[in-house]
Amino acid sequence: MARDVASFTAAEADQLRRAMGAKRSDAKMKALMGRFFAGCAANGIDRELATRIFEQIHAFSGYGFPEAHSMSFALLVYASAWFKRYYPAAFCAGLLRAQPMGFYSPLSLVADARWHGVVTREPDINASLVHAALEPGPAATGGVALRLGLAAVRQVGADVAETIVAEREASGPYGSIGDLTERDSTSNPSWIRSI
Repeated sequence: MARDVASFTAAEADQLRRAMGAKRSDAKMKALMGRFFAGCAANGIDRELATRIFEQIHAFSGYGFPEAHSMSFALLVYASAWFKRYYPAAFCAGLLRAQPMGFYSPLSLVADARWHGVVTREPDINASLVHAALEPGPAATGGVALRLGLAAVRQVGADVAETIVAEREASGPYGSIGDLTERDSTSNPSWIRSI
């Protein structure tokens, strides 16, 4: 736009682009403002319109981002949407394993998965892994179900969950809470009640 309305050279337009992309670019943008207004005047654009155009360019510098960033973000969004559509249980399991993620809580992710037809199964001392994982499920849902991990249980966490899973894999399923407390030296009442 600066090349068209203000007759900026390619180098000047690139300086403007860089100023727009730089943090705290106000000083750089203002340095180019005089040249922009002179170029607009030379092209018959009055000061009021030139000011409005420059203000819009300046405002864009506050929220715009580079094309490469937008393209990589678009690819990420497309791939995420594709996985969510065709492999919703695996998509949810991946998001749960990536916590803390930011926008959505694990509870929201599981609720959304259920809303989209994913069979979700609660954490189970004898079936869950440390983190969310897929397991055989009903044929109607693609033959998979999402099993929530033991680390998702309040007051358990990944370290305790790893100990529980390792002991279960080494010695077989737990028969009772008493069996769990006997076999796991890290057991304490707070997380046992949560399980």
